[in-house]
Amino acid sequence: MRLPTALAALALVGVVALLTRRLAGDDAGIAAALILATTPALFLQSKVCRADIITMLFATAAFDRFVAWTETAEKGGRRNRDLALMYVCTALGILTKGPLAVAMLGLGGLAWFALRREWKLLIGMKFWFGIPGALLLVAPWYYAVTRINGWDFLHENLFLENLNAYSEGYQQKRPWYFYGSQLPLLLPWLLALGLAPTARRAPGVLLPLIWFGVVFLFFTVSSAKRVNYVAYMTPPLAMAAATTLTTVWREKPVLARRWLMGFGGIVAAGGVVLALLPTSIWTGGGVSKIAAQLPLLGGISAGVALAVALVTARFGFCAGFAAMTGTLAVGFFVYGAS
Repeated sequence: MRLPTALAALALVGVVALLTRRLAGDDAGIAAALILATTPALFLQSKVCRADIITMLFATAAFDRFVAWTETAEKGGRRNRDLALMYVCTALGILTKGPLAVAMLGLGGLAWFALRREWKLLIGMKFWFGIPGALLLVAPWYYAVTRINGWDFLHENLFLENLNAYSEGYQQKRPWYFYGSQLPLLLPWLLALGLAPTARRAPGVLLPLIWFGVVFLFFTVSSAKRVNYVAYMTPPLAMAAATTLTTVWREKPVLARRWLMGFGGIVAAGGVVLALLPTSIWTGGGVSKIAAQLPLLGGISAGVALAVALVTARFGFCAGFAAMTGTLAVGFFVYGAS
């Protein structure tokens, strides 16, 4: 039952790599794939039987086709195939989880138009063709399920679980700062955005950065909040972190090296503190179950982080980045196998 989600996560890594390469080149594409694959939020959601990863896969693929179409349209060309694929992927996203797929694509498109200001391209998107075409793919399923379950299904699915959930928090009402408390699921790569002001003028940096910002704001404004929705933030975050880090690495390699060494030093210090704290202080319902293992985990984390910092200092940013993503991948593997 969880296999489709896991396969979708792998496919999402590939789509994000291609989209980032389109925006900022090969190095950024490879970095985006490694960053997304080692982001805790994506890893945790790829292990469960939920529709969010599959939905974001289709939304990101649709956005990739949109960006590909704009590249051709700006040069006076016409790529109707890219537009058609965009609408098909959007329809598949709606069939997966509903209108949320449209929102994720729309926020990406909003970020693109806000940055490029090529509003005339809206006319060329052929909404009069694409929207009816997408509805032809979506409507038969809604018709069949409504015929089986009655109109109560449409009321629950479209009104309560979407409109009412967003405005009033149907079944999942949480405070506005909920996603702020979930930001550790986006570490360590969220910290790379601190370097974005240095790299903001480079090609491909601002678009994913704005996309990440509006997606985070979209879910924060919603009254209904769920931890699995953090997964929707991971593709734009991976793209923004990758384009930022590769730009800084090329233009200011000393700064990139210092950033990675500093991160390793902070994690090493935190691991030492965790290893030295008495296990009796961990009384929370969840953390108390693993309190006995926390000193060992802290020591291992400190040693690994120190090793990453030393590799970076000795061999440079690329080696340190490879060590960092490699150790995160090993950690995920051990966690998943335990």
